[in-house]
Amino acid sequence: MIMKKVLAGLCVAATMASVSGAALAAEDGFYGAVDIGQSKGHDVCDPVAGVAITSCDDKAVSYRLGGGYNFNQNFGAEISYTDYGNQNLSGIDLGTGIPVSAKFEATAFQVVGTGTLPVGNQFSLTAKAGLAAVNLDAKGTVLGFSFSESANDTQFVWGLGAQFDATQNIGIRVNYENLGTVGKASTTGTSKLSNISAGLVFKFF
Repeated sequence: MIMKKVLAGLCVAATMASVSGAALAAEDGFYGAVDIGQSKGHDVCDPVAGVAITSCDDKAVSYRLGGGYNFNQNFGAEISYTDYGNQNLSGIDLGTGIPVSAKFEATAFQVVGTGTLPVGNQFSLTAKAGLAAVNLDAKGTVLGFSFSESANDTQFVWGLGAQFDATQNIGIRVNYENLGTVGKASTTGTSKLSNISAGLVFKFF
């Protein structure tokens, strides 16, 4: 629902700011970007031995701040920081009947190379690939005891998307990204993490 509202708002903004007939595809120069999206921990709601899961939410709101440089209209580089939000799980321990809960929060710094394929004057297809330094925090209660664990690792990240250049200086982009399996099985547990986002690009020439 959140993503639908964001996309609808961005489409309205694009319609109001659209400049017809001008070649607005990204050229060389710096840019900044802000995105909002929905992350998903694909394994968070999987069955847990000895626990009856009563509720689970494997999706969360994500936020990203980024900046990059376009070397030309086809290639560039970007760095960013993303908060992927919280995924939550609650259940009952089958042996004792005591409630258990867990919360997982992931953040990441990314350094990626970007590719852009212009399609017409204002629209382009995009791709990215690079490295993400991912931190996963796991907190919760088990049998009345609180726990907190963290795991840090470096993951290969890739993504596909599209961008519409509403004006010479403002673009609207959507992106899907996949960070692979994050976390550690022995401490935080692991999860396959992905993210779908939409946002604004501010270009500085």
